[in-house]
Amino acid sequence: MQDNKQAAQSLFFIINPVSGKGKTVKKVVHRIEQYLIEKNINYQFTYTEEKGHAKVIASQVSNRTDISVVIVVGGDGTLHEVINGLYPSSVPIGYIPTGSGNDYAREMGIEKDPIKAVAQILKREIKKIDIAKINEEYFINVTGIGLDGLVAKLSNQSKLKLYLGKLIYVYGLIKGLFEFKAKEISLIIDGKKHQFKKVWLIAIANGRYYGGGMAICPKAKNDDGKLDICVVSNVSMLEILFIFPLVFFGKHIYHPNVQMFSGKQVVIHSLEELDAQSDGETFSVSNLKGEILDEKLYIV
Repeated sequence: MQDNKQAAQSLFFIINPVSGKGKTVKKVVHRIEQYLIEKNINYQFTYTEEKGHAKVIASQVSNRTDISVVIVVGGDGTLHEVINGLYPSSVPIGYIPTGSGNDYAREMGIEKDPIKAVAQILKREIKKIDIAKINEEYFINVTGIGLDGLVAKLSNQSKLKLYLGKLIYVYGLIKGLFEFKAKEISLIIDGKKHQFKKVWLIAIANGRYYGGGMAICPKAKNDDGKLDICVVSNVSMLEILFIFPLVFFGKHIYHPNVQMFSGKQVVIHSLEELDAQSDGETFSVSNLKGEILDEKLYIV
C-alpha cells in the first residue's frame, strides 16, 4: 500500500496493475497522479496483488469516514470484486476503465480518457443504481449461463487475452462452439415456470452490455428495479454464428429462438453442471437464484 499524501485521504484508488494490458495501466496511473498533484487533491493508491484481493481491500475500507470515493482502476472483473467487498457501504464507487471489456463504462457513459474520467468523478454527482445478486454474489452488468459462461472461462484462461483485447471473446466463442453441449433447463421468473430444451445460453442482465459491447439485453436499465433475461434455445451451431454479430446491435432479440423476459427474481434449475460468468468472473453451478435490489448501490 502506497500513501501519497500524509493528510486525510479523500480519493481511494484500487488499481489492478495487470488489467487489460499491464503497461497501459502504468501509464494511466501516472497520468492520474500528475493530474491529482496539479489539482492538490488528496488521494491514496492501493494495488491488487492477486485475484480476489480487490474484494479484500474494499471490505477493509468500507466503513472508513475519511474516504469520499472508492475509485476502481481496472476492468469489470475488478469492479465486480470491489462491489462485493464494499456493499452495502454508502461510500460511492467511481470507475476508470482499463480492462478488455469495460461494459460498465459503456453502460454509464464513462469517459475513455482517464483524466476526463477523473474529472467526471470529481464533480461528485452521486446517484443510486440497482445492484443485482446471483446466489451469494453481487453483480453490476450481466450474469451469463451456458455458452457465454464457457466463452468467458476460455477467454480468461487464454494467454492471448493480453494481445487480443476485447477480440478475445471472439476467440472464446469459436473455441467454445466446439466444446459446448446445449442443455435442458427450467426457469422460474417471479414464480412463473418456463421449461426449455437445448438451451445455449441464458443471460440475466442489470445492464445492457457484456463481452466487450454485446447488447445482450438491449432494453435493460440499471435503475428500473428489474432484471432482463435473454434465453437462446433450439438453434444449430450455424444459427449461433448468425445470431452472434447481431448481439452487438441488440438485433438478436428478433430471432424466433431468442426469448426475452423481465422480473425481480429468477431461479434456474439444471440436472447438469453449467458454466457461468458474472461480470466476466467465471464459476460453475447447477442451481442458481438471481434477484434485483432496487437502487442500493452508490456511484459517481
